[in-house]
Amino acid sequence: MDILVVDDEASSRTLLAMMLGSLGCTVAEAANGKEAIEAVRSSAPDLVLIDQIMPEMFGYDAMLAIRDLEGFDHLPFVMITTSYDVQERQDKDELKCCAFIPKPFSREQLFSAIRVATGRKFPPNPPTPA
Repeated sequence: MDILVVDDEASSRTLLAMMLGSLGCTVAEAANGKEAIEAVRSSAPDLVLIDQIMPEMFGYDAMLAIRDLEGFDHLPFVMITTSYDVQERQDKDELKCCAFIPKPFSREQLFSAIRVATGRKFPPNPPTPA
C-alpha cells in the first residue's frame, strides 16, 4: 500500500513512516498541505494520513483541494489531529474524510483507522507472535 504522510512535524512523519514502512508500505512524506497536493499529483497514493493544524494550508483544506483533482475524488484520508473542531465536524458528518484519530494515538487506533478508510485488512501481513 502506498501511503502519503502529511504533517508539519518532522518527528511525526518519521515515526509514521518507520511504523508503516516496517509493515511493507511505501511511504512518501509532505510537510504541509501545499506539498501534499503536489505529492498526490506525482505519486497517486492509496491513502493519505494528514494532520489538520499545519502552516500554509490546513489538512482539511488540502483534502478538499486534493479531492477536486481529477481522479482523486474518492482517495481515502485519515485525519490525525489534536483539534477538537475537527472531531466536532466529524461527529456532525461535515468532515468528509474517511477516518479520524486524535493525537496522541496508539498503533491499534492507527491501524483501525486505516482499515476503516481503505476497507482493507491492515496491517496486510501482521507480525507473528514469538
